[in-house]
Amino acid sequence: MKKLFVYIIAFLAFPLVTIGQKNSTEKKQVKSVMVFEKNNRYQKQITIGLAGSDTVTIYLSNGVKDVVILSSEYAYYAYNTHKFDQPTISATMVGKNITAMDCNANINSGGITNLDISKNAALEELSCWGSGLTSLDVSKNTKLTMLKCNQNELTNLDVSKNTALVKLYCHENELSSLDVSKNTALTELFCGNVLGKNKLTSLDVSKNTKLTILNCEYNPLKDLDVSKNTVLKELYCNNNQLKDLDVSKNTKLIKLDCSRNNLSEEALNALFKTLHNNHTEDKKIIFVYGNPGAKTCDKTIAEEKGWEVIVNKEQNDKNIRR
Repeated sequence: MKKLFVYIIAFLAFPLVTIGQKNSTEKKQVKSVMVFEKNNRYQKQITIGLAGSDTVTIYLSNGVKDVVILSSEYAYYAYNTHKFDQPTISATMVGKNITAMDCNANINSGGITNLDISKNAALEELSCWGSGLTSLDVSKNTKLTMLKCNQNELTNLDVSKNTALVKLYCHENELSSLDVSKNTALTELFCGNVLGKNKLTSLDVSKNTKLTILNCEYNPLKDLDVSKNTVLKELYCNNNQLKDLDVSKNTKLIKLDCSRNNLSEEALNALFKTLHNNHTEDKKIIFVYGNPGAKTCDKTIAEEKGWEVIVNKEQNDKNIRR
């Protein structure tokens, strides 16, 4: 979705932002809510992007009112904030068909403590990464196809009602479990954990047969079954606790990072034997460094199938993994 930058500048601080939809009658007005935390130390800018097919009326709690016409391209509204006596200032945006919302990285302006999108039934894309959210309810947003809620402080994420989801990015949260069994349309799933926040001990992707990219790195996973993910192209399961891995069913695979697991020499050789021998236009590469058997494994098993095998960190530094 292209981004059209339309800036409405208001010198406010610590805004509470309400974004919503409105029917033809005032009694059926539909709203969603964002609340930004107070920040008295620095002047910040908060941006909100919206896309849709209706006009949006913006009401600010200091009396400002404006009307903006939405389109399929994002319109971005920027709020310059500075020190203010009140802890919050509210802005209510009312429209009918808000299909996309972008409120990324508002943690730099104090963070969002609450985001209520329960009445935005038309919402198809939501990007709220890096916003300091501790909870997020998307159960009413059944048309969502993309959800980017990564780099927040979420301890729970229920996407069981979001059966249309194609892309889910929930990495760098504080999740201890994740159920994606209802999300059969998923093609991309990122639930990794470089910063050590997510703690997924299990991950069932057997229902996600359309996955092309799976990133579950830096979790304490001891088992990972990808036998049902036959169109998988990229698998990042590095920095887990895997003792074995079978990719014999993943005949589209071109990138596999299983470095820094508990794979022995025997386990790595067995893994190499499950790698496909298919010709691909892209380079086939597997990262195995940091495993107990990395230095003694027989990498020729994989190399004879056209795979480049990265067995030490020095090799890895010379390759661009993504």
